[in-house]
Amino acid sequence: MGLALLAACGARPNEKEPSDVTWCETAEILQAKCQRCHSSPTAHGAGSSLLTYADTQRVLAHGPVWAQMRVRVESGDMPPLALDVTPPVSPLTDDERLRLLGWLDHGMPNAAGGACAQ
Repeated sequence: MGLALLAACGARPNEKEPSDVTWCETAEILQAKCQRCHSSPTAHGAGSSLLTYADTQRVLAHGPVWAQMRVRVESGDMPPLALDVTPPVSPLTDDERLRLLGWLDHGMPNAAGGACAQ
């Protein structure tokens, strides 16, 4: 019965659900995979900065930045692997992709008030 319940829930012990992803975890992914271009000023044609929680909440002409983040991460357009830079762009791991989408899909929690331990 215990295995059936665990299988039905779809999670393994000690595995975070996407809805539990915090801003600080999201910020780590953005720093590792996105801020090379989504900096201030932006580089390599990036449309906006993704340095702070507030950056993800800005509303631009095409809509909220977070909504564009979701579309681009879900479609696999970001990060742009064809970008000719050294060192080459690293793709999101499956875990990073799921964590970003989980954060975006569950209200973009910011329990840290935007400040994360360095």
